[in-house]
Amino acid sequence: MSVSDRQLTPFEAAVSGLAKAAARDERLATDYARLAAYMAQDGRPSAVDLFEGLSRHHAIRALEERGQLEATVHAQNGAGEA
Repeated sequence: MSVSDRQLTPFEAAVSGLAKAAARDERLATDYARLAAYMAQDGRPSAVDLFEGLSRHHAIRALEERGQLEATVHAQNGAGEA
């Protein structure tokens, strides 16, 4: 049985989901920061504020998801030691 053929455990599914969500939010934060820089060059300050805000929002979400990921892994490892 290959890895792709088997079902993920609930732990593996949680870790995978959190990692994917964090990566998605990190990409969005980077994309919005690039758009803000482009808008700044184009002289659109209100658009810069909008895209900088979106970038910060997604960067914070990515940090939260990375924290949840670490807590999930820590809890799993801690549960195995007890």
